[in-house]
Amino acid sequence: MYRIAVAGNPNSGKTCLFNQLTGSSQRVGNYPGVTVEFVIGESRFEKEKVQIIDLPGTYSLTAYSQEELVARNYVVEEQPDVIVNVVDASNLERNLYLTAQLLELRVPVVIALNMVDVAEKKGHSIDVAMLSAILGVEVVKTVAHRATGINDLKDACLKTIRNNIIPKPLTYTHELGLVLPQLESVIAADTEFCGRFPTRWVALKLLEDDEVILAKLKGHQHTEKRAEIEDVLSRAKTKIHAHSNEDPATAVAEARYGFAGGAAREVTRLSETGRRFLTDSIDRIVCNRFLGPIILAAVVFVLFTVVFRCANAEWLPLLHGEWISPTGIVVLLFDGLSHLATTYIPIPVLQSLICDGLIGGVGGVMEFVPLIFFMFLFIAMLEDSGYIARIAFIMDRALRAFGLQGKSVLAMIVSGGLGAGGN
Repeated sequence: MYRIAVAGNPNSGKTCLFNQLTGSSQRVGNYPGVTVEFVIGESRFEKEKVQIIDLPGTYSLTAYSQEELVARNYVVEEQPDVIVNVVDASNLERNLYLTAQLLELRVPVVIALNMVDVAEKKGHSIDVAMLSAILGVEVVKTVAHRATGINDLKDACLKTIRNNIIPKPLTYTHELGLVLPQLESVIAADTEFCGRFPTRWVALKLLEDDEVILAKLKGHQHTEKRAEIEDVLSRAKTKIHAHSNEDPATAVAEARYGFAGGAAREVTRLSETGRRFLTDSIDRIVCNRFLGPIILAAVVFVLFTVVFRCANAEWLPLLHGEWISPTGIVVLLFDGLSHLATTYIPIPVLQSLICDGLIGGVGGVMEFVPLIFFMFLFIAMLEDSGYIARIAFIMDRALRAFGLQGKSVLAMIVSGGLGAGGN
């Protein structure tokens, strides 16, 4: 049975494409050791029975989050027969950054160029043959929600598997080209450290200060080989910094962005009649370096105000023309239960246990339920509008200084709101 992994950015149509490939034959599983889920399904490509794994949506294969680590580990350790990289054709340059990292792993890849209908509405025409030649892999146009291109994608997967088509090696910037050969050479000589990872990929991860690979190097039992790798790595970092006056991790990221940007510009033609989407205009405002944080602060203020008003204001009708808040209903319910327990339980110790302990304790927690309900209701509305993704973009650079990602701001908003509600 062939195994096919589906990888791509969030909101690239990856799950929709997976559903088209598998139909209803799906099950959910957790990656060993973590709680990150991926979905497994089965299908038939011609007469071949295949297992399809929908990996967590991720923007890169660095080790910043569990999703990224799970996707990376599955590709390297499980070694699927082919990876279907779902690429949003309407945001080609951004999506090709993940593609570059998949190509670095030197594993069979097929590009599903999804959402081409959206790209065409924007006036973008993508030369699929040229993109396939640049990447050295099969590229197939798809529109997942219409099931367009699904059969062509299946044929491309079988062709790649049967012919063992491996992507072309990426061409990096001059400063990386100066240091990678020697670093690769010393890594390749140490098969115990390199393991199943491609040597160039390991070299790049060392230059990026990847926590997982660095930990593996520090735990290397052969101290002489470890010292040799560390020495070559140190000199390579020094040379990169001297050449471009930037840290090696930035140099690697810029090399990938340069590849993605160059490939996207090479294969994309923009028609004069292409219309600009409303979201493009919105992005210019809400993602602006100066206006973005101000708008974010205003949105969070309005969010908290509306949530607290909805949870605590008296707007629900009771009998006799009275009004009560959602939190008040919870308090009223547990006060009634406490009154019943006080009335019908004659034993003081048992009465105290039930009234003060059980009912009082549960009631104190349940008072938060209306607040939590409205908080997640309005956050879900923001997420559906697409603003949460823009918040993550705005805050990513600031939160990176604390070892976090831009999407961590969502947890901060929720915890801030619930903490304020508790006080």
